[in-house]
Amino acid sequence: MILRTQSILFHRYTDELRPYKYAGYPQLIKTIKLETDDERLFSKSAPLLAAASELAYHTVHCSALNAEELRREGGLDVLLEAYTRCVSVLSRSSKSTDVAVQVCMHITRCFAVAGSFQGCRDKIIELPQLVKDLCRILHFKVRTKTRKVLCVCVCVCARARARAYITLIYSISIFIFLIVLFCSI
Repeated sequence: MILRTQSILFHRYTDELRPYKYAGYPQLIKTIKLETDDERLFSKSAPLLAAASELAYHTVHCSALNAEELRREGGLDVLLEAYTRCVSVLSRSSKSTDVAVQVCMHITRCFAVAGSFQGCRDKIIELPQLVKDLCRILHFKVRTKTRKVLCVCVCVCARARARAYITLIYSISIFIFLIVLFCSI
């Protein structure tokens, strides 16, 4: 309930909270890690992972200070672990109310926003599993809203890799992939 309350506050009062750094990342990251490692994650009646990943997104969206703090605290790595765990259970029959789908949506949005900041982009370059997970989600027929968020995140990854002087062909292939993707909607 506390996680959900904080998400609401960061969502509704973004302008007011923008100058302040979120002080709860060590606890939030620990919660995400514990939930990700829990064998019963998808059978819980009230899983914390969806609320924790939503809070991570809202705090990063609120302030660049938070994005950098999340990166420094190792939060991007922990979010990727949660993301990979949830992506692995997605299927064509997954519903938007499923925990895995909610977690994937929040974490995708979090990475898309975090990629706007140089330090986070540099870290995203070190996470090749992220691109694999994004491609796996794109394989499923997802809602248009989800598809847009995924495409933004793919673009952030492509931009981060381009800035790291990975070949231009990689960026062009991502761009072509996105064109094909939008043409099939």
